[in-house]
Amino acid sequence: MAALLGVALTINLHAQTSAFTYQGQLTDNGSPANGLYNFNFTVWDSATGGSPVSLGFALAAVPVTNGLFTVTLDFGPGVFDGNARWLDIATAATGNSFQPLTPRQLITSAPYAIRAANAA
Repeated sequence: MAALLGVALTINLHAQTSAFTYQGQLTDNGSPANGLYNFNFTVWDSATGGSPVSLGFALAAVPVTNGLFTVTLDFGPGVFDGNARWLDIATAATGNSFQPLTPRQLITSAPYAIRAANAA
């Protein structure tokens, strides 16, 4: 009876998602940006050149205040496999064309905790 009760009370646990938070600082003509900006984020396998390892992740109308913004990014499973990764960012003020930001940003170990969900 106790064993059956234990099975009935089992709670499903799930690993974390592949989403992570990115905080950035954006300037517009040398001054801190303010307003709504569209962003496109892509993960690459090198700081320059190289190949994308994710599809683009687009976010529209992200508020930027005094140059600061925060977004949640989720490139899905398989992107963070233990190899070095860089975040490529392009942005545009609402209604304008995208401009790439340089350099690409190295994605450091915090998002790599996602890999633990897939480790054997």
